[in-house]
Amino acid sequence: MRLTNVKRVRRHLATSMECTIYRDEEEDIDHILRYCAKTFGSGSTSSSMNWGMKFLIWCWLLWKLCCCMVFDVDFLERERVFEKGCRLSVECECTFGLFESMQTTEPRRRLCWVAPARGCVKLNVNVVVCQSDGQAATNRAFRDDMGGWLFGFSRFVGRCPVLIAELWALYDGLQNAWALNF
Repeated sequence: MRLTNVKRVRRHLATSMECTIYRDEEEDIDHILRYCAKTFGSGSTSSSMNWGMKFLIWCWLLWKLCCCMVFDVDFLERERVFEKGCRLSVECECTFGLFESMQTTEPRRRLCWVAPARGCVKLNVNVVVCQSDGQAATNRAFRDDMGGWLFGFSRFVGRCPVLIAELWALYDGLQNAWALNF
């Protein structure tokens, strides 16, 4: 990671402490992380995504990096955390902008778990496929009509596309349902 202009001037490596974009502001760590457009890949400081969301993205990426370094012996960092965080922040801003630009007369509905009919059981499945090597895993959860946990299971599927992994999750879920007499 490079030094800020403020630190470069203190070490006699530069003559100006100013940000290269905002000439009237000093480029210190606070400026870089909170205000500078070049940090977040945006042309202005007014951003639709707040600082908290960007901070959460970086925290998540750091946690993910630590887990990969501990649990994946073949781990190779392809993109630096800071650059990846900036890229994901821009992608999120674009996504939020897309949703904000959609005009609708209906009030927005919040996506959430919907309970099944009274006396029924609901199966929810989830699939994760690693982009780098195509390895997939699935998990299933059975809940009653009040949202209470009944049964859950996960399985490593191996190398396969997302659709095949989804089908395995459904197949295993139905097998579990039949075995549990749901």
